[in-house]
Amino acid sequence: MAAHDAGRGAARGLTLLELLIALGILALMMGGLTAYLHVGLETEGKGRAVAELNQQAGLAVGWLERDIRQSVSVAYGDDTRLDLVQPTGRLRYAFNATAGTLTRLLLPLGAEEALLKNLRSFQFTYRDRLLPIAPNPVANPSTGLPADRLKDVKLIGVSFTTAFKNNALTTTTSIGTAFSPPPVWNRTLNRYYLTLDAAFSDPSLADGHVLAVQGGTYRGSFTIPKNITLEGGYDRAFRARDRETVISGSGMPGSKPLRIVAGNGNVIIDRLTVSNGTNAIEAASPVNTLTVRHCLIRDNETAIAILAAGNRVTIQNCTITQNNTFSPRPASILFFNREVRNVDILNSSIVNNQTQRAALILFISTVGGTVSILNSRISANTVNSNVGGSSGDANISIIQFGRLGAPISTQLEIRNSSINGNRITLPCPTCNNVYTGIIYAATADAVTLRNCEIRDNVVTSGTYNGIVYAHEAKSFFMERCDVTGNALQRNPAVTNGSYEGIVYVERLSPVAASDAMVVERCRIDENRIERVSNAGIIGMDGSAPASLNNRLSNTVISRNRVGGAGNAVY
Repeated sequence: MAAHDAGRGAARGLTLLELLIALGILALMMGGLTAYLHVGLETEGKGRAVAELNQQAGLAVGWLERDIRQSVSVAYGDDTRLDLVQPTGRLRYAFNATAGTLTRLLLPLGAEEALLKNLRSFQFTYRDRLLPIAPNPVANPSTGLPADRLKDVKLIGVSFTTAFKNNALTTTTSIGTAFSPPPVWNRTLNRYYLTLDAAFSDPSLADGHVLAVQGGTYRGSFTIPKNITLEGGYDRAFRARDRETVISGSGMPGSKPLRIVAGNGNVIIDRLTVSNGTNAIEAASPVNTLTVRHCLIRDNETAIAILAAGNRVTIQNCTITQNNTFSPRPASILFFNREVRNVDILNSSIVNNQTQRAALILFISTVGGTVSILNSRISANTVNSNVGGSSGDANISIIQFGRLGAPISTQLEIRNSSINGNRITLPCPTCNNVYTGIIYAATADAVTLRNCEIRDNVVTSGTYNGIVYAHEAKSFFMERCDVTGNALQRNPAVTNGSYEGIVYVERLSPVAASDAMVVERCRIDENRIERVSNAGIIGMDGSAPASLNNRLSNTVISRNRVGGAGNAVY
C-alpha cells in the first residue's frame, strides 16, 4: 500500500499556483522581448529618417556648392533668397516658409524645382572672409545686401533645419565663392559673355550700354553695332583696371579689329591695345561723336580711319606707334573723311610710324569746324613719297590739313605740342614732290600755332614745300614757337626746290585786313634750305594782297642757311 502511494505522488501535475507562477514568468519574458523589438524597430526607423534627412541635406548643399562655384557674382542676397549670376543666365534659390521648401529656379524661363522639403527654418548669411555682410537695412532683410557690397561676397553661409516623422536635423555650412566672371561684362545689363562676339551680337545690346573686357588677347575682326562704351583693362574680378586688353586682327589685308557701324550716335573706346589690322579702328557709318582714349594703337597699317560723316572725333591720352602702311598704296595712319566736322587730338603721342605716298595724319573736312592738336607729341615718323613710281607726289605731309583743289572751311590749331624728328623721303632719284610739308594746311579758314616745338624735321624737297606751309589760308598766326634744326633738302638728281620756306605762306586770302600772316615771339634758328630760287626762312608768296597786315615781331631768326647763304626773309 505504501508502495502504491509512492507511485501516485511521482505522477502528480502542476498545481494551480505553480501554473500561475509559470505563466507570469512567461508573460514577463514576452513583454521584455516585445519591448526590445519595439525599441529596435523605432531606432531603425529613426536612423532611416535621419539618413534620409542627411541625404536630402547633402544633396541640397551639393547643388548649392556647385551653383555658387560656377557663378560669376551675386546679383541679390538676403536671409531667404539668393540670386546668382551665371554665364548662361541667372539662378535663384528661395525659401518658402509656408510650404517649408527650398526651391531652385533658372531665370527667366526655367522650371522651379524643390531641393529641400519639410523645412522648419532656413537662412543665408554672407561674409567677405573676415566680417559679415548684413542686408541693408538689417531691420528689413528683404531689401537685400547693399548693391556696392555684392562684389565683396566671399563666403555664403547656409543654415537650415529639416524635420521628418518627428525627427529634426539642423545643417550648417559655409560655401566659399570662387567667382571668376567670363571675360566680357555688359555692365548695363549685368550680363556676362564668354566672347566679344557674343556680347556684340546679343539682341539686348542697345545704345548707351557699357561693355567691360578683362585683360587678355582677343583675336578677330569685331563689329560694334551700337553706340556703346567699350572698356578694357579689367582684372578677373572686374574691380581694378590694371591689365592690358589687346584686340588683335589677323594681320591679313582687310583685317579690321574694331569696325563701327553703330549709326549716328556716341561711341567710346577706352583703354584698349588695338593691333594687326589694315584699319585698326574704322568708323564705317556716321557717328555723332567717337572718343578713343587711353589706347595703344600699334602694328597696323592705318590706326584710325573715319570713312563717314562725324560731328566730333576725339583722340585722348593715346599712343599711336609702329604703324606702317606696308604696301605702296596711298594710306594714312590717321584718316578723317571730308565730312568730319571737328577733330581733337589731346595729350597723345604719335611716334615711329611710317606711311607710303600719303600724309601721316590727313584731315580733308569740307563741312566747317575745328581741328585741334593740343599737348601732344608727333615725332620720329616717316612718309615715303613716290614708292614704286617714276614721278613726284603731291600733298605728302606729316600733318596735312585739306588738299590742293579741295577747299575746306575748317580751322587748324596746334598748341603746346612738339613736332620733332619727322622725315619726308623721296626714294625715286628722278622725282619731284609738290605741295609737301611737315605741317601742310591748304585752303583753311585759319591756321594757328601756339607754344609749339618744331625741331629736326627733314623734307626732301620739290616745288612748293615747307616745314610749316599754309596754302591759300584766310589767316596764319604763329606765336611762341621754337622752329629749330629743320631742313628742306634737295633731291640731288632733280632741279627742284623753288618756292620754299621753313615757314611759308602762299596766296593768303583773308576776309579782312586783320586776318593776315602774324609771327610773334618765336625762335627760328639753325634751319637750312638747299635751294636759292624763291626760297626763304620765312616767306610769303608775292601774289597775296599788298594791303595785308603782316607782322613779324619779337622773333629771333638766326644761324639759318638758304642755299649756302645767310638768313633770308621774303
